[in-house]
Amino acid sequence: MGLGLLRRSLDPSLVTHAWISARSGEAGAGRPCPMCGAPMRLVSVPGVPPVALDVCTVCELIWFDPAEYEVLPRQPRAAEPLLPPEAAAAPPIAEVRGGAERRRRDGQHEPPGEWWKYLAGLFGMPVEDGEETLYRPPWATWALAAVTSLLSCAAFPHLAYWVARFGLVPAQAARYAGATFVTSFFLHAGVVHLAANMYFLMIFGDNVEEALGAAHYLLLVFLAAVTGGAVHAALDPHQRVPVIGASAGIAGVVAFYACRFPRVRLKFLWSLWLRRWFTLPAWAFFAIWIAVQAAGVVGQLRGHSSVSALGHVGGASIGVLFYLAWRFAGDDGPGLPAGGE
Repeated sequence: MGLGLLRRSLDPSLVTHAWISARSGEAGAGRPCPMCGAPMRLVSVPGVPPVALDVCTVCELIWFDPAEYEVLPRQPRAAEPLLPPEAAAAPPIAEVRGGAERRRRDGQHEPPGEWWKYLAGLFGMPVEDGEETLYRPPWATWALAAVTSLLSCAAFPHLAYWVARFGLVPAQAARYAGATFVTSFFLHAGVVHLAANMYFLMIFGDNVEEALGAAHYLLLVFLAAVTGGAVHAALDPHQRVPVIGASAGIAGVVAFYACRFPRVRLKFLWSLWLRRWFTLPAWAFFAIWIAVQAAGVVGQLRGHSSVSALGHVGGASIGVLFYLAWRFAGDDGPGLPAGGE
């Protein structure tokens, strides 16, 4: 909700306190704003119980999680001025917006603060721009990554044997009553293959898990994995090379993330020595990724590639369908924080 509307519906002094605290620089770092992508400020305000609100000083919006708005006091204090002197002396709204826009534009090439993001950037991996706030630990994502890594690493010493046994062979898709559509998820061709898939699962999966809940999140992952394998088997039914890896399931996670958080900014490293990065919104990254997969599908069907682009596209389609079903089932709309109102 915007500040003007909140001052008419809540105690104006509370709204002013939240705004001044967010502008002061003393507030904690919050998640990226779903509207503009800039980091929001986490501000504590009195309530029953006290509430920590996400304030975007760029969009001049305050974001509420479930039940936060209801516990805040609504009785305005007529004796108090609408704005205290320190708030009245703040820069005009147009100046604030202009400065925020300049900071956001100048920050397109700024490096991230965490060292591990440089390591990810060296391998061409995207990193989220700014700090993220999760309200629940992503236990399902952590557990899925741990189990997948353990099973994959256990199979490495005799990889050919385990791939032949439990990889998905499109020409023999009915093996073990179709169980290889799932077992192939837990096998990877090597350490690099495993690390890349687990990175994407960890970087995007935590937010998707928080939005969907653990049960629906795991359903999304495995339904995307099975659908990706089915699309591969249906369109390349004579292929006898086993298909392995969690890519199709993770493609569903990435697709849901891009639909749910389209304005979240992702950074990519393009010059290590100059510490230069470029930034894309999540929707643009996903659009480029889909274009690459479409080209991969052509190469795969012509026999020029062994990467299952068909599986990636099939898995991503489930992510989009999951988002649409989640969106129209009455959950919060696009642009709101996970679990928000």
